[in-house]
Amino acid sequence: MKFTTTLLLAASTALLAGCTSMESLSGDSYSRDSARSAHTVQNAVIVSIKEVTIEGTEGAAGGIGGGVLGAAVGSNVGGGNGRLVGAAAGAIIGSIAGSAAEHSMTTRKGLEILVQYENGAQQAIVQEAGKEGLYVGQQVHVYTEASTGTIRVRPL
Repeated sequence: MKFTTTLLLAASTALLAGCTSMESLSGDSYSRDSARSAHTVQNAVIVSIKEVTIEGTEGAAGGIGGGVLGAAVGSNVGGGNGRLVGAAAGAIIGSIAGSAAEHSMTTRKGLEILVQYENGAQQAIVQEAGKEGLYVGQQVHVYTEASTGTIRVRPL
């Protein structure tokens, strides 16, 4: 029982660590690496906005956490060799379920923002829906980070 409790605690910790590391993709949020770095700024007008889905990740945290949790639960089924079979089956099923859970928890609502620059050129930019309250016809700044090419749309 103590072993099962330890496994459950380890799996829960792995799943939570994966969930808390999600970085925001909205226009009003910057990563630590983006702070104090150069950005070019262009004036533009929003031509259209469409809601989109930004796919989630399927990294190691969900699969490993689910596998450990599944093995712990499966090892409590049956006795003798049945416990080993239960642990193996639980690990496989848990890993698949953990990956699916991670994907679901990291999928976000986003916006495809079509902007038109002062020179007439247009560009579509996808970012997570933020607190900016963007709307069609709004004048915005388009920031491009020089070192990574990351682009974001922000109101003036």
